[in-house]
Amino acid sequence: MIGMVEMNRLNEMAVLNEIAMPVLFFQNGEVVWINSRGRDLLNIKSVSDLKERHFLKYLDRKQPEGKSLREIVNHLKGAFSDGKAEKELRVALRIKGLRLEAALKLVPVESEFPESGFVVFDRVRKKEDALLRRKTEHYYGDLFRQVSVPIAICDGMSRVVDINAAFSELFGYSREEVVEKYCYDLIAPPSEKIKLMNVCEEIHNKGIQKRQVELVDKWGKPVHSDFTVHPILENGKIVGTYRIYEVQSDKKRARDEIALQKAYFEGLFNTSTEALVLLTNDDKVVYFNKAFENLFGYQLVDSKGKCINDIVAVGERREEAENISAKALKGKYLSFDTVRYHRDGSPIPVEMVVNPIMNSGELLGIYAVYKDLTEKSRMKKKIEVQSQYFKQLFDKSLDAMAMLDSDQRVMDINRAFVNLFGYEAEECKNKNIDQFIVSKEYIEEAISCNDDIKRGVSVNVETKRKNKAGELIDVEASGNPITVGGKIVGTVVNYRDIRERKHVVGELEEQRAYFKQLFDNSPLGIVMIDTEDRVVDINKGFQSMFGYEMDEARGKDINSLIAPDSRFAEAVRLSSRLISGNTVKFETKRKNKAGELIDVDILAYPVWLKGKQVGGYGIYSDITEKKRAEKEIEFLAYRDGLTGLFNRKVFYDKLRNRMGKLKEGEKLAVCYMDLDGFKNINDSMGHNIGDEILRYVAKNIENSIEKEDVVARMGGDEFVVLTDYGDNEKIASKMEGIIERLDKGLRIFDYSIKISLSIGVAICPQHGNEVEEIIKKADMAMYQAKKSGTRGYLIFTSEMEKRNLYRFKLESRLKMALSNGEIQMHYQPILAMDGTVKGCEALMRWDNPVIGRISPSIFIPIAEDCGEIHQLGAFALNQSLSILKKWKEVCGDDFFMSINLSVKQMERENIVGEIAEGLSKHGLEGKNVCLEITESCSTENIIDLNDKISKLKQMGILISIDDFGTGYSSFRQLRDSYADYVKIDRSFVDGIDERSENRAIVKAIVAMAKSLGAGTIVEGIETETELETMKRFGCDMQQGYFVQAPGCEKIIEAFIKKNCKR
Repeated sequence: MIGMVEMNRLNEMAVLNEIAMPVLFFQNGEVVWINSRGRDLLNIKSVSDLKERHFLKYLDRKQPEGKSLREIVNHLKGAFSDGKAEKELRVALRIKGLRLEAALKLVPVESEFPESGFVVFDRVRKKEDALLRRKTEHYYGDLFRQVSVPIAICDGMSRVVDINAAFSELFGYSREEVVEKYCYDLIAPPSEKIKLMNVCEEIHNKGIQKRQVELVDKWGKPVHSDFTVHPILENGKIVGTYRIYEVQSDKKRARDEIALQKAYFEGLFNTSTEALVLLTNDDKVVYFNKAFENLFGYQLVDSKGKCINDIVAVGERREEAENISAKALKGKYLSFDTVRYHRDGSPIPVEMVVNPIMNSGELLGIYAVYKDLTEKSRMKKKIEVQSQYFKQLFDKSLDAMAMLDSDQRVMDINRAFVNLFGYEAEECKNKNIDQFIVSKEYIEEAISCNDDIKRGVSVNVETKRKNKAGELIDVEASGNPITVGGKIVGTVVNYRDIRERKHVVGELEEQRAYFKQLFDNSPLGIVMIDTEDRVVDINKGFQSMFGYEMDEARGKDINSLIAPDSRFAEAVRLSSRLISGNTVKFETKRKNKAGELIDVDILAYPVWLKGKQVGGYGIYSDITEKKRAEKEIEFLAYRDGLTGLFNRKVFYDKLRNRMGKLKEGEKLAVCYMDLDGFKNINDSMGHNIGDEILRYVAKNIENSIEKEDVVARMGGDEFVVLTDYGDNEKIASKMEGIIERLDKGLRIFDYSIKISLSIGVAICPQHGNEVEEIIKKADMAMYQAKKSGTRGYLIFTSEMEKRNLYRFKLESRLKMALSNGEIQMHYQPILAMDGTVKGCEALMRWDNPVIGRISPSIFIPIAEDCGEIHQLGAFALNQSLSILKKWKEVCGDDFFMSINLSVKQMERENIVGEIAEGLSKHGLEGKNVCLEITESCSTENIIDLNDKISKLKQMGILISIDDFGTGYSSFRQLRDSYADYVKIDRSFVDGIDERSENRAIVKAIVAMAKSLGAGTIVEGIETETELETMKRFGCDMQQGYFVQAPGCEKIIEAFIKKNCKR
C-alpha cells in the first residue's frame, strides 16, 4: 500500500489525476499506477497494457547529465537501501518506443514496501531546462506549482499568500499582482463576493466546502468554476486556506454527461411517440414504452421476459422476424418496412429499426423501434396519386416547365420546354437554367427573380427568353419555390409562349389607339353613356356641335342636356329602346348649349361587356346642311338651280300635258334657244361671269313672255319657251322681242358684253305629236339658225330635216370609211421662204365611192360629234410618222411632219402617251414632229391643255397654233408663249395687196411672234406677189398651191427629193 501520510497529503491537494504532468507510481519496484496524463502519453488504457511492469526495465541506456545506466541503477539501489525519504533523481525512460525524461522522487514508505516512489515526466521543458529547480523547498512545493488545478493559498484574512501557474493561466494574474491582496477583490464579481465569503466562513463549522461559482478573470471575462476551500491547520487552529478552482475537469464532465445522457435517454425512451422496446440478446422483453403499449395493445407487466416475436410477429411474419433477430445477434444494424400485429390480430404496417447494444465487442442486448406507418402508408398512396397527377400535369402541360434545385440547376424539363426552347433534357440537366436561356440584357431581371424565390416569394413576369437558335421569345415566366420542412429546396418554373398573345394584344392596342383617335377626332358628335343615361365621355365633335365641355357634361343625363322640351318624350323612348339592347337610328332635332335647335341624325347602339350591357354610344351627325340640301334638291327636282327656271324634266311634263289637252285647231310653239359664243365668254372671262350672263338671260326671257307661257333651262346655255302659236307673226313678234331685249347687252365687272340668241321654232302638231320629236325639230331649227349666222330665229322646215338626214348618212358612212380604206393621207410641203423644203403638213382625205370626196371641214366636225375622231387621229398619227421616218432620211434630221390635232383629240386623257408610243415605235425624236393645235382648241380647258403641252415639249415636240388670229383669245395664247410656230390663216393673205387692214394684221402677228421667240408659217400662198409680200413682212416659212398643192405620198416624195437641201 502507498504510505498513508503521503497519500493523505496528495488527496488534500486533489492531485492524483489532476497533476499537470504525466505521473507514474511504482511500489516494490513495479509500476502500479499511472495518472490520466501518463496513460494519454503512452496511449494505454491501464497499467495492465504495459508489457513490463518492473520500473528498472524502462531505464534508457542514455541517461541525463552524462550519467551511465549503471550509475543510475546503483544510485537508486543505494537510495533504497539507505531508506532516506524524498530522494530525487533525473532519469531517462524508454516506454513503448518513446524516450522520456523524468524527475524521480522517492517516497518514504513503511518497511514492508521498499523501493517505492513517483516518476514525474517533464515533456514541456526543453532539454537544456531538463533539471528541476533545485530551490524547491520540499516535494509538496513542487507539486503545488506543477499541478494543473488552479490553487491559491490565502491567510486567515483571505489575503493571497501564493498562487500556482494554473491560477495565473486561468485568471491572468502574475504572482506579484496578487500577493497580499484580497482574493475576493481580484476574481469575484460584486454579485458573488458575499457568497464566497460565506463559503470561507463555513469551513470553521463544517470543514471543507465546495460550491459552483461565477468568477471573472483579470479582464472581466466570466469563469465558470467549482470552488473548493481546504483549511490550513496549525496546532488545531485554522491559519489559512487552500482555494482550489476546478474548471469542469474531464472526469466530472464525463460523469455529468453520463448522468445527463441517462436522464435524457430515459426521458426520450418514455416520452417518445414511437414504439420502443429493449430486448435481451435472446429477444426477451426487458422494457417497452407507452407508445409500444398504445401501438400493439400489450402491457409491460404481462410481456416482460417473453420473446418479442411471440408477441408481435405471429403467423406469416414469424420467419421474417427470426431472420431479423439472427442478423441483429451478429451486431448488424437493420432498418426496413414490414408488418407486425396488434394484440387483437389486426396487421399494422411499421417501419422497424433494430440496433444491437454492444460493449467491447460483446452483444449486451437489442433495442428496436417501431414506427406506425398506417398514416404514412395512406399518405404514401395519396402522395403517389398526387405525384402521378403532378407528373401528368408536368409532362402534358402546354406550357414549358422546368424543375430546378436550390442553385437553379435543371433537374427535369417537360416536352413543351423542348418544343419551345429546342433543348433536349440531356442538354439541360445539372446546368444553371439562366446560363442557356437568359440573354445578357435580362440577366439582372433573372437574378432579381431568383432572389425573390429564395425568400419564398412566387414571381410572375412578362419577359423574353432565348431558344437554342439564339432567338428571343416573348414568354410569361412564373417561378414558385418548392418548400420541404420549411426549407426551400428548389423551384418549379413555368414558361408560357405569349408571342401570339403579344401579337393579338399589340393589334388590340393598335385598334384601341385607332378607335381612340377615331373617337377623339371624329367630326361627328359622339357621347358615351352608362345604363342610367349619364354622360361618361364626349368627344371634340360633340363639344363643337353642342357647345359643352367635358366637365360640364360628365355625369349629366344626356336627355336633360340636349333634348329640347318638344322632343324630350321622344328622347326618353330612344333611351328605353337602347337600354333594352336595341340599336336605334333616326333623324330629329337637339338643342345646343345656347338653346339653338340642330337637325341631327342619331345612331345609338348598346355596349356589351362579358354578356352584360354596360352602357351605350350615341353618334350625332349635324344634318342641318343635309336638310337644307334636301330642300334645295326638292327645289332642283323642278327648278334649275342657277336661274330658278323650270328644268328639263318639268318642261317635258308640261309640254306633254299641254299637248295632250290641245283642241282641234289649236297649236303650240316650242322655241329652242342657244346663246351665241357663250363658251368662249365662259372660258375666257370665267364661270362667275358666265353664270351672271345666264341669270341675266333667264330673267329677260321670263320678262319677255306671257304669264301662261312656260320657260325652262335645258342645260348649259340652252333655254326653251312653250307658248301658244297663234300665227307666224305672233311668234315672230315674241322672238324678236326677246332678241331685242337681250341685244342691249350688260356690263359685268367692267366688261361690256353683247348677247345674242339663236332660236329654232317647232310647231305642234304641225311638226309632230311627240314631245321628243317637237323638241328635236326645234333644236334642229336652232342649229340651222346658228349655222346661218343670222343671230335670229328660224322656224323648222322639211329642208332642215333633209340636211340633218344627209349629216346622219355621212356619219354612218364615216364609221365604215376607215375599215373600207376610204381614208387616205395627203401631204403639203412646208418650205422656207427661199423654197427649201423644211417639212410637210399631213392632211386627211375622204373619198367615198357613192358620195365622192367629202371636205375635211364637213367630216371632221361630224367625226368629233360621233366619236370617230379618235380612230381617225390614231390612223393619221401612225401613217404620218411612218412616212416621216422615210422622208427624214431624204431631207435630214431637221425635217419635221406637221400633224393636226382636233379639240376632241386634245381632250383625250392619254393623248401624250399615245404620241410618245408612236415616236418610240417608229424610232423618231420629238423634234421631228410639229403638232398643230387649233386656236379654238386652246381655249377649251387652258389648265389641262398647258399641262399636256408641257409634257409634249419635254419630249422635244414642236407646237404650232393653227389659223392664228381667227379665234377669240389668240393674243392671250401667244402671250403664254408655249408655241414654237404661229400659222397665219389664208384669210389674212387673200387680197393682201388691196386690203391694208390685212397687211397690218400680218405685220402685227409676225412682230408679236418674233418678240416671243416663235416662228411664223403663212398658209394659202397662191401667187408670186403674195409670196414676195410675205417675204418682205418677215415670215419664216410658207405653204400653198403656188409652190405645191397637197398630194399623195408618191407625188410629194418626188417633190421633196427635188427641193430638199441637206
